[in-house]
Amino acid sequence: MTKPSLSADVDATSNPKVFMTAPKIVALVLFPILVVETLMTTLGATDPSLVILGFGVAALFLIEIFRRWFLKEPVKRDVLSDATTSLAVSAITRFLNILLVFPLGFIWMKFLTEHTPINLEQGIANLFGGDLNNGWAIALTLALALIGVDFLYYCAHRVGHRVELAWGSHSVHHSSEHYNPSTAIRISFLDEFWDVVAISALCLLGIGPLYVIGAFSIVLLYQLPLHQTWSPQLPRWYEYLFNTPHHHRIHHAFQKVYIDKNFGGILIIWDRMFGSFVGIDALQPPNYGLTIPVGTYNPLKVLFSELGHMGSKVRQAKSASAAFGYVFKEPYWEPASKN
Repeated sequence: MTKPSLSADVDATSNPKVFMTAPKIVALVLFPILVVETLMTTLGATDPSLVILGFGVAALFLIEIFRRWFLKEPVKRDVLSDATTSLAVSAITRFLNILLVFPLGFIWMKFLTEHTPINLEQGIANLFGGDLNNGWAIALTLALALIGVDFLYYCAHRVGHRVELAWGSHSVHHSSEHYNPSTAIRISFLDEFWDVVAISALCLLGIGPLYVIGAFSIVLLYQLPLHQTWSPQLPRWYEYLFNTPHHHRIHHAFQKVYIDKNFGGILIIWDRMFGSFVGIDALQPPNYGLTIPVGTYNPLKVLFSELGHMGSKVRQAKSASAAFGYVFKEPYWEPASKN
């Protein structure tokens, strides 16, 4: 039987198979539940995503703690401090998402859906007798919405790495120097606002906000089991088509060979199609974090540090073109006269 692949920071001689397969089991159990619950949300049931998110983070954290205890690996204080910061950032983001991001996003998506000449949702329903509540019509619409949202998420994610204004909020997710379940929830509300704006383009095809937000929830929740240093051996076809912990931990590395690679949400084929995929280099184990560390555990500073630096550069810019470049060109850009 093929042995599971190993993280660069785990000793192969002391890594029981149970700890390599446990995250895989959690992911395989958790993800179908998320799909079913999201479908229920689309049908009008109470949104359970926060409960599932909490369960998923707790389950993966327990596995990590038990693994470290079994292998007698100490949990360093900076790891706990970093995780606490991630939880605080997540709490702020969840609050502002509920208060502003998702309500405004829903209103915007509804506006787009009502003013587009295309009605793909009804077109799919017509294949099943015109009934919008037909189970097959709902399943097919959600499947198409999921593919569309995943592609738009890839595009938004790539822009988030190539444009300073977007990087200012997305860098929050990359600011941790550790890679564990807490990293998955270290997300700025401004980053999620940008994602919502990007995926709203799908509404121009006449797919309603509930489907788009439901599909977006699935994409986001799929990210949870990706944030693990363990990389269980998955079937080759799965590794080729789908994002995995092995692929995504490369995305969080700051070495030059890994920067701006593997942007996919659920599907990794977008990266393969558009030239942003890279596999791991055995000679360069991933080191996580930013090329310029944020250097604090203060959640507010973590949330706004990069945007603050951008604002300072704009205020000190010697010309309008330089100010424009600091906002809309690649991260850490400087005018030629300053180089």
